[in-house]
Amino acid sequence: MSLLKKLICLIVSICVGILLFNYRTIPSGRLWENYTVLYIPNEVDDSVITMAFNECGIEEYVSYENQRVPVLFKNDSVERSMFSLNTSENGYKYLNQRLNYFFDSSKQYRLYYVPNQYRENLNECVKMIESEGNTAGIDSNFSYPWVLPLLAIVLFVMLLIFVRNKLIFICSSILPVMFVFCNPFYSCAIAAFMLLVVFFMVSNVWEREGFFKRIFTSKAFYIFAACALLLALTNAFISLAFLMAVVVGSAALLYICWSIKNDIESRSTYRYVFIRNARLTPLFAGRIKTVCLVASIAVACIFVYFILNSSDSFSGHFARVLLPGESSISSKELPNLEDYCKWDWDVQTYPYKSTNVKNDSDTVTYPHFVKENGIIRQVDQVFKYDEVFINETIQAVDNLDFYSIEQVLKSQGKNSVYGYTASSSYNVSILSIIMMIITFGMLLFIYISAIIKKGGRE
Repeated sequence: MSLLKKLICLIVSICVGILLFNYRTIPSGRLWENYTVLYIPNEVDDSVITMAFNECGIEEYVSYENQRVPVLFKNDSVERSMFSLNTSENGYKYLNQRLNYFFDSSKQYRLYYVPNQYRENLNECVKMIESEGNTAGIDSNFSYPWVLPLLAIVLFVMLLIFVRNKLIFICSSILPVMFVFCNPFYSCAIAAFMLLVVFFMVSNVWEREGFFKRIFTSKAFYIFAACALLLALTNAFISLAFLMAVVVGSAALLYICWSIKNDIESRSTYRYVFIRNARLTPLFAGRIKTVCLVASIAVACIFVYFILNSSDSFSGHFARVLLPGESSISSKELPNLEDYCKWDWDVQTYPYKSTNVKNDSDTVTYPHFVKENGIIRQVDQVFKYDEVFINETIQAVDNLDFYSIEQVLKSQGKNSVYGYTASSSYNVSILSIIMMIITFGMLLFIYISAIIKKGGRE
C-alpha cells in the first residue's frame, strides 16, 4: 500500500510538471489582437512601404495615409452638411488625437497595422525594406524574459545555503522554479518567490515534533502563502490554478521523501529524533533578516525590470520604441472607443442641438412636423446616448469604406484603454502592480521589524 501511495504521488508530481510545460504561457510582444504593427522611420517615404506591401501581397492594412472621417453620412443629409460647420472642440479634437496611433511616443516612427493573416507576408516585407537600406521593425519581436527565471534560480540557491533540511527544500522547490520558467510574468515570478520562502520555512521544521501545528499557527506562513496566491490571481485565474497545482505536486514530492525515509529507518536499529521540537525551532533558521532581504531584493529587481520595460521616461534612455497599445495606464493622446462614440454622438446630434442654450445632456429632442390625414402635428425625434447607441456605433465601424483605426480598436474590446508601451513588453494589470508593491513593502516591513526586534526566534 505504501508503494502504491508513493507511485500515485510520483505520478501526480510528474503530471504537474507536464501540465506546466505543455500549457506554458510565454508573454507575447504583440500589442494588438488580430494585428501586427510595422514601424519605420518617418523619413522613409510612404510610397516605399506601399510598394513593398503590394509586392508581398499585403492587400489590407491601416495607415495614416488611408484615414478619412470615420462616420457614415447619408447622401445629402443634414449631418453631412453641418459637419464642416462644427468648429467646436469636440468636433475635431478626436479626429486629431486618433492620428497619434500612427506614430510612436517620440514621433520618430510611422506605424502600419497589418492583419495577422498577412503575418508571413509581413516578415518578407520587412526583409525587402531592410534590403533597400531602410530600417523597419514589428511589435512581435519579443525576447524571452530570462531575467525572471534567473532571479528564481538565484533566490533558490541563496535560500538553499541557509535552509536546515536541504534535501526537502530542493524537492519542494523544483516545481515553483519550473513554474517561473513556464509562466515568465512579473506577478507569477514574485508568487513563486513567496512560495520558495514558504517551503524554506517548512523545510526548517520538517519532521520535528509539532510540525503541523507550528506551520499552521504561524502568521508568516499565511502571509507569504496569501501573497503567492493573490499575485498569481492578479495575472490570470489560470495562473492561480497552475500555482495551486504546483503546491499539490510539491506536497506529493514531500510525501515521497517522508515515506522513503520512514522505510529506511524502519530497517535500522536506531531511529534518530530531533532534540528540539518544532515549537522551539525558528522557522527561518535564525536568518529572517537575510531571507527577507534577499527576497525583497529579488522582488525589487523584478519591479525595476518592469519599469525599465514599460515606462516612457526610463525606456527612452535605452532606445526602446514605445508604441501605442492596450495598457493599464492610459494616455490622453490616445482616444479609445468611448471617445469615438462620444465624438460620433456629437456629430450626429450637432444639427439638432439648440444654439441658444448649452446642452450637455445625453438626450437631444428635436421637434418636427408631419402631415397625416390632412392634419399637421408635431412629432419629437429623440436621440439618446445609451448602450444601444454605443453598440450600434461600434458595430457600424465595420461598414466604413476604408481601413480605419477604429476597426483596430474594436478588435481589442470596447472597454480597453491605451497607452505607450515597449514593443518587447507585455501588459500588466493595475492589480498586479499594486500587489507587487504590497509584497515588497511586506518583506521590507518584516526585515526592519526583525532588525528592531533583535534576537527574535523566527
